Amino acid sequence: MSAYILFSNQCRKIVKAIDIQGIDVCFVVGGNGGNAGAAAIREELERCGVVCSVIGVPKSIDNDILLVSDCLDHSLVGLFDKAAPAC
Repeated sequence: MSAYILFSNQCRKIVKAIDIQGIDVCFVVGGNGGNAGAAAIREELERCGVVCSVIGVPKSIDNDILLVSDCLDHSLVGLFDKAAPAC
């Protein structure tokens, strides 16, 4: 199986879980891959007609995002993991 098919199947599972659990906001904490995943999830949500806001949150900043002075550090990301179920 190609990586695209595997990722596409994962997006479908994620969207199904979001729909079943009635999740209306999903935060994706990550870097370039996380943001790509967030975009793919958003596209699948739209395709399926499931209403949920997907928000990409950078886990670190490597001097490549202008006008951002702060970011989440590892200790704060841990709080998110405990506060809400994973999407």
